[in-house]
Amino acid sequence: MQWYGMRTAQMSDIWKNVFGSDSNQVVSVMATHTVWLGLENAALDCPLWVAEGNAPCYQHSIDAFAIAGYFNGSLNAEENESTIESWLNEPDGGVSKAFKQIKSGGLLPKEEDYESLSDIDQIFNYHHKVADKRKLQLVVYEGGQHLVKSDNQKLTEFFIELNRHPKMYKIYTQLLNEWKNQGGGLFMHFSDIKKPSKWGSWGALEHVYQKSSPKYDALIDFIDQNS
Repeated sequence: MQWYGMRTAQMSDIWKNVFGSDSNQVVSVMATHTVWLGLENAALDCPLWVAEGNAPCYQHSIDAFAIAGYFNGSLNAEENESTIESWLNEPDGGVSKAFKQIKSGGLLPKEEDYESLSDIDQIFNYHHKVADKRKLQLVVYEGGQHLVKSDNQKLTEFFIELNRHPKMYKIYTQLLNEWKNQGGGLFMHFSDIKKPSKWGSWGALEHVYQKSSPKYDALIDFIDQNS
């Protein structure tokens, strides 16, 4: 991480120098592993390079500090498969429990930190303080839902339907508002258009002729309300 910080700083210096008086057109970004709290300090501060007589890496015209902004409510964990499959037999096909888990957790035997929306504001707040301390913009280089089950066809189909469900609009809106409330800047959704598959439902839209979806509508409405 310190080597990454050093090389990022060196590249930032090169680009900013070449652009000269137009250097404000270049935005230098340094990122971290979002849920590995504390890891970012090695890249941003790079004490080994500083010991050789250099300024901390983030002071080399770095403009932004980037993190990921994903959520999945721990629905991806293998240990939770049997529990989630049991939800499929409920009258609504497990939709209510899945969205409750995404929002606040507490329904699955194995739950990771910062994977439900009730926790994600904590991770945003932590990284906002990191960026603010160093006077950097806080941005999300990629984010959104992260529901993937490539080795289980039943759950793959279930996750695709969750992405299409109207409730996903409120989930996305809550995610974006929490990001805004924690001082976040640019949020890059991953991605724009992509057909859903066992590898994930990454697109805000599923094909170029689709005019709307819960995820797409939430993104567009948020942009309209905050631009």
